[in-house]
Amino acid sequence: MVVIYRININESIKKNNIQNLLQYISSPRRKRAMKFWNVRDSYRSVLGEMLARYAICRQSGCLNESIEIQFDPGSKPRLLFPAGLFFNISHSGDWVLCTISNNSVGIDVEYMKEVNLQIAESFFSTSEYQFILNHHSEEELKKRFYQIWTLKESYVKADGRGLRLPMKSFSMLIKEHHISIHTENALRNCQFKTFQMDEQYIVSVCSVQDPIGDSMEDLNIKDVVSLLQST
Repeated sequence: MVVIYRININESIKKNNIQNLLQYISSPRRKRAMKFWNVRDSYRSVLGEMLARYAICRQSGCLNESIEIQFDPGSKPRLLFPAGLFFNISHSGDWVLCTISNNSVGIDVEYMKEVNLQIAESFFSTSEYQFILNHHSEEELKKRFYQIWTLKESYVKADGRGLRLPMKSFSMLIKEHHISIHTENALRNCQFKTFQMDEQYIVSVCSVQDPIGDSMEDLNIKDVVSLLQST
């Protein structure tokens, strides 16, 4: 089963100096987080890895200090120890999310701001673009745009090739409650799910083989720190 965790960054900013959180994450992430000019970006970066480590500890029972994550330029982080788990992180606005599974997985969350249709023309397939345009209101257009965008991002992240996989090389199809992908050499047994979160965010998850849960587990920074300290 694919498990999804989420945490709101506002509480973390209010209750914790970011320097106090750096001890729980890897050295590469510390260096990256402290390069941001915007403090909220720094918190998102730090909380992303903290959430991943929390999920790994919860799923495996291992110690936080024993977790080994490999960071390769141009690729998503890969878990070296413990073996047999896959995770992915996404953040937007006030939220940081992490999903974890026994097989490859991808997640994307986006705050629904105004839609730029030129982006859809540039990165979406013809059928995806028509799906977006076939709307009954501006709100529906916005929702459809971000459903397609996050589904595509989640698939790219589950696939692992990142920008080497052109966004127009595959097409997402949404029919009522069923989501499918059309492309050559698609990942086998792909499953997708989208969520609307707090009315302002769209979340999509792509899972290879494992079923995706119907809900997300809310966490607070106290819970995350407590587990990372005790494991």
